[in-house]
Amino acid sequence: MNTPRALSAPSALATLASLLFLMACAPKYYSPNAQNVPLLRSAGEGSVGASINPEANRADARGAFAVGRSIGLMANASMYFPRDDDSGNGGRGGLFEVGAGYFRPMAHNFVFETYGLLAYGGLENHFETVNPNGTLNANLVRVAVQPAIGYRHRWVEAAFSSRIAMLNYFNVDGDLVRGGESEEEYLRENRQQFLLEPAVTVRAGIGVLKAEAQLGRSLNLGDDTFPQDDLWGSLGLVYYFEPR
Repeated sequence: MNTPRALSAPSALATLASLLFLMACAPKYYSPNAQNVPLLRSAGEGSVGASINPEANRADARGAFAVGRSIGLMANASMYFPRDDDSGNGGRGGLFEVGAGYFRPMAHNFVFETYGLLAYGGLENHFETVNPNGTLNANLVRVAVQPAIGYRHRWVEAAFSSRIAMLNYFNVDGDLVRGGESEEEYLRENRQQFLLEPAVTVRAGIGVLKAEAQLGRSLNLGDDTFPQDDLWGSLGLVYYFEPR
């Protein structure tokens, strides 16, 4: 019976270096943006906000407005601008989202809301060390429903929301090869993904201006090996427009 031989020190170091190299060069095809949870309560009320996620190098801008007693509109924009590493590997991305939904004030300062959302975005990955000038570009459309329930007080707010989303990639193009496999072919074959993204949002401040912290997770319901960010946290400010 043959016994597996232990790796020599140089072989073990080479294997570890190869694994770390592949991990460092792994592309990312999705990174969740912060959720807009306005908790509107009456016609004419609105909010604008901005937040940052230093870990993901992401900036978000958000706005919402109540066009009726129970109907709200929103628009969100996100930009991803991480620095390239020392080898020139990195990527960029952006997302623009619009939505419409229903809100209902409840007893004891609680608010229920649910929004239908449509987002359009793009991504770019470039890896100098994997393939000379190896790149992969794609566009995406995300369709989502985002229900939420929250507590809103003059000085403090807290909400739980959950974005249920379907991703679709298109215009996939590039020559990036990783591990002997075409990343372009991989993304084409896995162009549709389903996500569940719960989040907790807390705000505190003086009257109409509040500081915001949000923590969320992105769960891939169909493929837990899909290259994406699964956690996010953001810090920002929200300003409310009171109805006249």
